[in-house]
Amino acid sequence: MKLGAAWFGFRDQTYSNYFEMVRSLGLEYVEVPLYWQIVQESTADGSIKFSKDVFAQRRTLAEQAGVKMVSAVAALDLAGAYNMRGETIDESEVQFARAAAYRTIDIADELGLEVVRITEPNIPEKFVSGGKAYMEAYGEVLLPMAEYAQEKNIVIAVENYGLTSEQLNWLLDVGDHPNLGTLYDPCNYMRIKEDPLSALKNVSDRVVYCHLKDTLIDESRNPNLLFPGSRWAPSVAVGEGDIEWEPILAHLATFYDGYMCIEYEIADDVMRGTRFSAEYVQAILNRI
Repeated sequence: MKLGAAWFGFRDQTYSNYFEMVRSLGLEYVEVPLYWQIVQESTADGSIKFSKDVFAQRRTLAEQAGVKMVSAVAALDLAGAYNMRGETIDESEVQFARAAAYRTIDIADELGLEVVRITEPNIPEKFVSGGKAYMEAYGEVLLPMAEYAQEKNIVIAVENYGLTSEQLNWLLDVGDHPNLGTLYDPCNYMRIKEDPLSALKNVSDRVVYCHLKDTLIDESRNPNLLFPGSRWAPSVAVGEGDIEWEPILAHLATFYDGYMCIEYEIADDVMRGTRFSAEYVQAILNRI
């Protein structure tokens, strides 16, 4: 398994700073955002322009810092009549998001990435009763995208953000393709009170990417500390929360040899949290 850094905790940094900070932590692999800012290039006068040249610039920055861009995250609402916040959306918005998803795969290819999360299809709470149909609709939409991604040697990862392992399997049973799987995040399972190890065993061979962060069972911090309207308070460093990591990593090691990116979420403490997490995880991997 390959340890790297996820992007979210470094969201306030420039690409150059982000890459250099990750390398200074002894990590080699990085995740990047594939939102629209990826095609924005800053100019000398401080203005913004859009240019395909930015992809080569990103690759050069990574090479200079000594890191490898391996994965990316985006969040597009690809199915249904409502988005992940439960807000009603019309068909034109859905069609635009689907077109953007294919373009996102193209950009991932231009950056030389291996894995991309293009969606977080968590079921809005007021629509939980229709959850299976919602997830199966996502599977139908993602299947041709996985076929397209396969042509570019890219794997699509669906994150378990607010989803149970059963709900993810509903999606993946319909979107059954080797280039479509799940992003396994133990913290996200713990947050919805599903045991992370049991969830891992339930999705097992469908894991294609991992985020590693920790959480507290009796969390007292305000969720808005992460961002306004967040469902959960910020995560803590791996090893500083209540997740039992050794059995999770031991089971993961029996079938998975891909990327595990530390996702410490607090921007102003990201170096300490990422360093502690990486050292904690590496110590367990050395033992197992």
